[in-house]
This record gives sequence, C-alpha cells and structure tokens, in this order.
Amino acid sequence: MDFELIKFLNANSFNNVWFWVLVSIIWVKIINFTFGVTINQIQKAQLSGGTALIDIETIILINSRRRTEYIDEFGLWIISIGMFLLSASATLGFWFSYEFMQASTFLLILLYYSYISTLRLASKIKTKKLSGNDLCKAYLKCKNQKQFFGLLIILFISFFSSYYSIILG
Repeated sequence: MDFELIKFLNANSFNNVWFWVLVSIIWVKIINFTFGVTINQIQKAQLSGGTALIDIETIILINSRRRTEYIDEFGLWIISIGMFLLSASATLGFWFSYEFMQASTFLLILLYYSYISTLRLASKIKTKKLSGNDLCKAYLKCKNQKQFFGLLIILFISFFSSYYSIILG
C-alpha cells in the first residue's frame, strides 16, 4: 500500500500530473498577481477611473517602491543566490541527468524571468513616475510579456518532455 502511494506521488517525471498542476499554479499566480493587484482590478480601474484608479495606483506604487528598496539593499545577494540555484539545478538536471532537476530548472527559469520583469517594471515606475492610465498600460504590458514567456516555457517543457519520453521511454 505504501509503495503504491509513493509510486502515485512520484515526482521524477515530466509525465506526472502533479508536475503539470504545479506548472499551471505557478503560471497563474505569476501572471495574475504582479504587485498584489489582479488584472480584473486594473481593467475596472481603467474603465471607471476615479477612486478605483487612485487605489490601484497606490497599491502598485507601494509594492513597486518596496521591491526597488529590497533590490537596492539586497539585490546582489538575491541575484547571486537565484543564479546559483538556477545553475545548480541545470547542472544536476542536464549534466547528471536527474529528470526532477530538469523540471525544476524549467520552473526556475519561469520564476526568474517573472521576477526580473517585475523588477524592471518597478524600476520603470520609479524612474518615470508613472501614474494613471500610463501605469495601467505598463502593468498590462508586463503581464502580457510574462504570459507570452510562460506560454513559450510551457510549450518548450511539453516538447522537451515528449522528446525525453521518446528517447528514454
């Protein structure tokens, strides 16, 4: 009984449903919550304006300022640790052929790109002092870039997993 449960929850394969559930959850969270604001709130603020737009502006400005302060203070450490994890995962996955680490590498690439694009948006908000509809447009552009990159990564993962299954299967 225990062996069947371990076999069911095995995370060493791209063909595992749990891996794809994790990919979809990460992708949805990354795209829908960039600065603690959902896309629906942005669209509603753009349409109605007024206090809804001011509230969204305030939330985005607070979160972007917080992120830029973190990067100003700990940026080198954050990037160094992130790149170490990414390179360690890639080395274990592709040099030593651990399938779980290959899958982790793809997830880390998705997360790392999302983090970098969010930091770029925060820096752009800080330097250009975006507000109102310009802020909403920049936010939606960042969301669309993340969505496109996420789609490319998911397609690449699915092609890679098919190739991996055919070669080793």
